[in-house]
Amino acid sequence: MTEDASMTRRAIMAGAGVAAAATVSNANNAQAQAISVAAQPDTGEHSAANFMQGYPPAPNTRVDISNWQTWPQAKWSVRHMREIFGSRDATQLQARSLALREAPMDMERVRLRTAEGEISWSQFEANTHTDAIIILVNGRIVHERYLGGMQPADPHILFSATKSYCGFLAEILAVRGQLDFSRPVESYLPELAATGFAGASVRQIADMTDGARFSENYTDPSADVFRYLADVGLGPRDARNPPRGTYAALQLINAREHPPGHAFAYRSAVTDVLAWVVQRVANKSLSQLYAEEIHAPIGAADPAYFTLDAVGQEVAAGGLNISLRDFARFGEMLRRRGRVGSRQVFPNPAVDLIFAGGDKDAFARGNQATRPGWSYKSQFWCTHDARGSVWLLGVRGQRLVIVPSLNLVMAKFGSHPVLSNSATDAIHGAALEALEAALA
Repeated sequence: MTEDASMTRRAIMAGAGVAAAATVSNANNAQAQAISVAAQPDTGEHSAANFMQGYPPAPNTRVDISNWQTWPQAKWSVRHMREIFGSRDATQLQARSLALREAPMDMERVRLRTAEGEISWSQFEANTHTDAIIILVNGRIVHERYLGGMQPADPHILFSATKSYCGFLAEILAVRGQLDFSRPVESYLPELAATGFAGASVRQIADMTDGARFSENYTDPSADVFRYLADVGLGPRDARNPPRGTYAALQLINAREHPPGHAFAYRSAVTDVLAWVVQRVANKSLSQLYAEEIHAPIGAADPAYFTLDAVGQEVAAGGLNISLRDFARFGEMLRRRGRVGSRQVFPNPAVDLIFAGGDKDAFARGNQATRPGWSYKSQFWCTHDARGSVWLLGVRGQRLVIVPSLNLVMAKFGSHPVLSNSATDAIHGAALEALEAALA
């Protein structure tokens, strides 16, 4: 996206929970340009190496809080979040990581059938503006590739794929008896007793069927998400209305759209509520919980960190930054229903409930036209397809796809010009079909 120097207002867009700065006054032109670029393969013209070069960087190469999620600046920012915002390490030291053995497959024989015709696997990677990709089959690496100068240990922001980690932490605590999904959310968070979340159970919060009114329509300058993200502190500072952080912002959501449990509605603020419950129950920060409960147990190998809001709290809806292999390790653990190596590290019920999926009727009432038959469970996207696939999704192409019937895990990082992942759902579905045929 380009910036209009004459703009009078900058909106903060956060397609899966993290702010995406873009101009409201020029939104239509910017979106048209992004779609035009997205229709073409990533040739490397808009490289991360084009930004933040020099001492100081030239003005047209700078990336900061005002433009970090515009495109192509996002090519750089997705790999350098802690250079823009505060951050907190989320790494648990351990004796050794889980080794990932290799069994390379010739990916050029994998052909995708798309609406525009047949394409190669490398064309698929370019067309989806891939930063890095890894595919595991039976726990072995059959394909791994890093593009645009990215290296294997580099952290990359997950955006809303972070939500699934929060949901998984909630499931772990519930199995242990520390968290009761049936309790109303205000019984854990009395601060929300006068908000639109009151009366919803923690389960309804986890599955985003709570009913709180919160508009996340990025084409509407008056949408709630703009005010919310400014309050959180993920966009340009307003001296008259300084950011107050996530917890204060949540307490301003004071209306209800529908009764709890009636319909699914994807809203990043709801994840922040769930993470608040999780941290209060455990009496630990989200960074500490991730480090102790997930990073070390899955055998992660590389450093991880969370982006922080204006008051130093983790951005639960989209602030986790990890390496590609550690993203894949999380998926492999889920594919194996909580097993890591030869040990049952995570409780089966915590994983099985996720793969069983959520309320399909509530999901259907949530106007998810591009994902018919799906559901949403504990912050995971459940496809209910014949393969039993479960997806983790974050804007600009962050995807973790777990396919039990194929013993397959695919993890991807991206910096796609278009925020919404629904724009590339079809081509990723074609990729899974092509992989299934190749593996057969």
